[in-house]
Amino acid sequence: MALANTAMAQDGSHKVTQIVVKDRKAVFATVESVDVILARSRLSGTVAKLLVDEGSPVKAGQIIARIVDEKIAFQIKSLNARVQSLMA
Repeated sequence: MALANTAMAQDGSHKVTQIVVKDRKAVFATVESVDVILARSRLSGTVAKLLVDEGSPVKAGQIIARIVDEKIAFQIKSLNARVQSLMA
């Protein structure tokens, strides 16, 4: 918003009106969080799905991502086969 001064009237007064200024400019900035906490995983793998958006508030214990490791499925299958062989 801005104030626009129009031409002077015959009695020497000025009429001031409010107008909307349509002057948009690109602004570049960096927004940083006040609190930053590192998130670490104790297992290897690839992030398959992020369950929160960057900058979203999260609570302690909240799941924020799903990690997939194809090697784990092979290890589980191998261990199950080993258990079966030991039980036989």
